[in-house]
Amino acid sequence: MINLVIPAAGSGTRFSKEIPKQFIKIQNKEVLIINLLNWVNITLIKKIYLILPKEKFEENKKKYSEISNKIIAVIGGNSRAESINNAISILDESNKLTLIHDGARPFCPKNVFERVVFGLEEYDAIIPALKITDTIKKIKNRQVIKTVNREELISVQTPQGFKTNLIKKAYKSINVKNSNFDDAELVENIGVEVFFVDGDKNNIKITTKDDIEYSEFLMSKLVR
Repeated sequence: MINLVIPAAGSGTRFSKEIPKQFIKIQNKEVLIINLLNWVNITLIKKIYLILPKEKFEENKKKYSEISNKIIAVIGGNSRAESINNAISILDESNKLTLIHDGARPFCPKNVFERVVFGLEEYDAIIPALKITDTIKKIKNRQVIKTVNREELISVQTPQGFKTNLIKKAYKSINVKNSNFDDAELVENIGVEVFFVDGDKNNIKITTKDDIEYSEFLMSKLVR
């Protein structure tokens, strides 16, 4: 059985100074609610740890908890690592797998979830990713320094999946107040191999205002 952790306490400063990206609306439906509705009916997922901002926590806790009794509201910290650690520290350890998924990534197809879970039958840590198709160059001060071999690169998505005891161990290994790590990177840093499965081009993370138009398209085509 599976724990799902959804960090949604970030300020989203790259998107807007006024409203975090996970709380904007696509076709009159909030991104975070689209995200949650994508997961609540999956039988394998037993608990969803939803990390919310400190501001208006009680109000939001009530709002999102009403969506499903699977949802456990967790108060966010001062950084992503601290926020996720708040959830990691209270995980249900009887659920042997834990997935961590971006709050602003609302259109994850079920087959990506399944590939991650199937991968965890063989490995301790699995991430979904896309192979790079564009030419990638390293730059400095607008000057091209080096052309990078794209065959050795992938673009990482979520949900990232881990054995529950492993991700708990990884978070115990760091000072969460001074860390800015990708979750899989934490696992790498304690000597565990991370493997990847195919992601999906529709599994986008809403990061800038330019992502909204494509999100509108995905809402009309993917969300029922």
